[in-house]
Amino acid sequence: MLYNIGAKRAISDKFPCLILHDVDLLPLDESNLYVCTQRPRHMSASIDKFRYVLTYSFLVGGVLAIRSDQYIAVNGFSNKFTSWGGEDDDFAARLEAYHLEVVRFPRDMSRYTMLVHHQEKKNAERLRIMAENKLNREHDGMDSLYYTSIEVKPQRLFTLIGVKL
Repeated sequence: MLYNIGAKRAISDKFPCLILHDVDLLPLDESNLYVCTQRPRHMSASIDKFRYVLTYSFLVGGVLAIRSDQYIAVNGFSNKFTSWGGEDDDFAARLEAYHLEVVRFPRDMSRYTMLVHHQEKKNAERLRIMAENKLNREHDGMDSLYYTSIEVKPQRLFTLIGVKL
Protein backbone atom coordinates (compact mmCIF):
# COMPACT_ATOMS: atom_id res chain seq x y z
CA MET A 1 0.00 0.00 0.00
CA LEU A 2 2.78 2.41 0.88
CA TYR A 3 4.44 2.03 -2.53
CA ASN A 4 1.09 2.84 -4.13
CA ILE A 5 0.61 5.89 -1.91
CA GLY A 6 4.09 7.19 -2.70
CA ALA A 7 3.65 6.45 -6.41
CA LYS A 8 0.31 8.29 -6.52
CA ARG A 9 1.94 11.35 -4.98
CA ALA A 10 4.96 11.23 -7.31
CA ILE A 11 2.74 10.75 -10.36
CA SER A 12 0.49 13.65 -9.32
CA ASP A 13 3.67 15.75 -9.01
CA LYS A 14 4.50 14.79 -12.63
CA PHE A 15 7.51 12.56 -11.92
CA PRO A 16 8.01 10.37 -15.03
CA CYS A 17 10.21 7.81 -13.22
CA LEU A 18 9.66 5.96 -9.95
CA ILE A 19 12.40 4.29 -7.92
CA LEU A 20 10.86 1.69 -5.61
CA HIS A 21 13.54 1.29 -2.95
CA ASP A 22 13.65 -0.90 0.16
CA VAL A 23 15.02 1.16 3.06
CA ASP A 24 17.54 -1.50 4.09
CA LEU A 25 19.60 -1.39 0.86
CA LEU A 26 22.51 0.92 0.05
CA PRO A 27 24.14 1.08 -3.41
CA LEU A 28 27.82 0.18 -3.68
CA ASP A 29 28.59 1.40 -7.21
CA GLU A 30 28.23 5.01 -8.33
CA SER A 31 27.72 3.93 -11.95
CA ASN A 32 24.30 2.51 -10.99
CA LEU A 33 22.36 5.63 -11.94
CA TYR A 34 18.96 6.23 -10.39
CA VAL A 35 17.10 6.70 -13.67
CA CYS A 36 14.48 4.82 -15.65
CA THR A 37 15.19 2.99 -18.86
CA GLN A 38 12.68 2.06 -21.55
CA ARG A 39 11.92 -1.16 -19.65
CA PRO A 40 11.55 -1.60 -15.87
CA ARG A 41 15.04 -2.05 -14.38
CA HIS A 42 15.85 -4.25 -11.41
CA MET A 43 18.63 -2.16 -9.90
CA SER A 44 19.57 -4.37 -6.92
CA ALA A 45 20.24 -7.66 -8.67
CA SER A 46 23.47 -8.18 -6.72
CA ILE A 47 23.19 -7.98 -2.90
CA ASP A 48 25.93 -8.86 -0.41
CA LYS A 49 23.58 -10.84 1.84
CA PHE A 50 23.04 -13.26 -1.08
CA ARG A 51 26.77 -13.31 -2.02
CA TYR A 52 25.95 -11.01 -4.96
CA VAL A 53 23.98 -13.75 -6.72
CA LEU A 54 20.49 -13.20 -8.17
CA THR A 55 18.42 -15.66 -6.15
CA TYR A 56 15.80 -16.28 -8.88
CA SER A 57 15.18 -15.01 -12.40
CA PHE A 58 11.91 -13.13 -11.84
CA LEU A 59 13.08 -11.25 -8.74
CA VAL A 60 12.27 -7.52 -8.84
CA GLY A 61 12.42 -6.74 -5.12
CA GLY A 62 14.89 -4.45 -3.42
CA VAL A 63 15.29 -1.55 -5.83
CA LEU A 64 13.32 -1.21 -9.05
CA ALA A 65 13.20 1.71 -11.49
CA ILE A 66 9.97 1.91 -13.46
CA ARG A 67 8.35 4.59 -15.57
CA SER A 68 5.19 6.10 -14.09
CA ASP A 69 3.11 5.12 -17.11
CA GLN A 70 4.21 1.49 -16.69
CA TYR A 71 3.37 1.55 -12.98
CA ILE A 72 -0.10 2.86 -13.82
CA ALA A 73 -0.55 0.25 -16.59
CA VAL A 74 0.01 -2.65 -14.15
CA ASN A 75 -2.16 -0.95 -11.49
CA GLY A 76 0.75 -0.70 -9.05
CA PHE A 77 1.25 -3.12 -6.19
CA SER A 78 -1.42 -5.28 -4.60
CA ASN A 79 -2.93 -3.76 -1.46
CA LYS A 80 -3.55 -7.18 0.11
CA PHE A 81 -0.04 -7.88 1.40
CA THR A 82 1.03 -7.21 4.97
CA SER A 83 4.23 -8.21 6.79
CA TRP A 84 7.05 -9.53 4.65
CA GLY A 85 6.96 -11.59 1.49
CA GLY A 86 5.06 -12.04 -1.73
CA GLU A 87 4.42 -8.43 -2.77
CA ASP A 88 7.49 -8.22 -5.02
CA ASP A 89 6.77 -11.56 -6.69
CA ASP A 90 3.16 -10.51 -7.22
CA PHE A 91 4.42 -7.27 -8.81
CA ALA A 92 6.74 -9.31 -11.06
CA ALA A 93 3.70 -11.30 -12.20
CA ARG A 94 1.91 -8.02 -13.02
CA LEU A 95 4.87 -6.88 -15.11
CA GLU A 96 4.91 -10.20 -16.95
CA ALA A 97 1.13 -10.11 -17.56
CA TYR A 98 1.58 -6.74 -19.27
CA HIS A 99 4.62 -7.96 -21.25
CA LEU A 100 6.98 -5.58 -19.45
CA GLU A 101 10.31 -7.37 -19.52
CA VAL A 102 12.68 -6.42 -16.70
CA VAL A 103 16.23 -5.42 -17.58
CA ARG A 104 19.28 -5.75 -15.33
CA PHE A 105 22.64 -4.06 -15.69
CA PRO A 106 25.87 -6.04 -15.12
CA ARG A 107 26.36 -7.50 -11.64
CA ASP A 108 29.25 -5.21 -10.72
CA MET A 109 27.04 -2.15 -11.41
CA SER A 110 24.06 -3.58 -9.49
CA ARG A 111 25.78 -4.21 -6.16
CA TYR A 112 24.08 -3.25 -2.89
CA THR A 113 24.72 -3.89 0.75
CA MET A 114 21.86 -4.82 3.04
CA LEU A 115 21.80 -3.19 6.44
CA VAL A 116 21.76 -5.69 9.29
CA HIS A 117 18.31 -5.90 10.83
CA HIS A 118 15.83 -8.33 12.32
CA GLN A 119 13.99 -10.25 9.58
CA GLU A 120 10.24 -9.66 9.83
CA LYS A 121 8.03 -12.72 10.07
CA LYS A 122 6.94 -14.07 6.67
CA ASN A 123 3.39 -13.40 5.58
CA ALA A 124 1.72 -16.82 5.92
CA GLU A 125 -0.98 -15.77 3.42
CA ARG A 126 1.41 -14.69 0.64
CA LEU A 127 0.95 -17.73 -1.61
CA ARG A 128 -2.84 -17.63 -1.29
CA ILE A 129 -2.93 -13.90 -2.07
CA MET A 130 -0.68 -14.37 -5.10
CA ALA A 131 -2.93 -17.14 -6.43
CA GLU A 132 -6.04 -14.97 -5.96
CA ASN A 133 -4.37 -11.99 -7.60
CA LYS A 134 -3.40 -14.05 -10.62
CA LEU A 135 -7.11 -14.44 -11.36
CA ASN A 136 -8.24 -10.92 -10.45
CA ARG A 137 -5.35 -8.43 -10.30
CA GLU A 138 -7.12 -5.64 -12.21
CA HIS A 139 -9.24 -4.79 -9.15
CA ASP A 140 -6.44 -4.68 -6.59
CA GLY A 141 -3.87 -1.93 -6.79
CA MET A 142 -3.64 1.82 -7.25
CA ASP A 143 -7.26 2.19 -8.31
CA SER A 144 -8.55 0.38 -5.19
CA LEU A 145 -6.32 2.13 -2.67
CA TYR A 146 -8.09 3.63 0.34
CA TYR A 147 -6.28 5.66 2.96
CA THR A 148 -6.52 8.90 4.87
CA SER A 149 -3.80 11.46 4.35
CA ILE A 150 -2.77 12.91 7.72
CA GLU A 151 0.04 15.20 6.60
CA VAL A 152 2.24 15.91 3.61
CA LYS A 153 5.58 17.63 4.24
CA PRO A 154 7.55 18.42 1.08
CA GLN A 155 11.30 18.58 1.71
CA ARG A 156 14.11 19.46 -0.66
CA LEU A 157 14.97 15.84 -1.57
CA PHE A 158 11.87 13.92 -0.50
CA THR A 159 8.28 14.30 0.62
CA LEU A 160 7.19 12.90 3.97
CA ILE A 161 3.64 11.52 3.71
CA GLY A 162 1.74 10.57 6.87
CA VAL A 163 -1.25 8.30 6.29
CA LYS A 164 -3.80 6.24 8.15
CA LEU A 165 -4.52 2.89 6.51
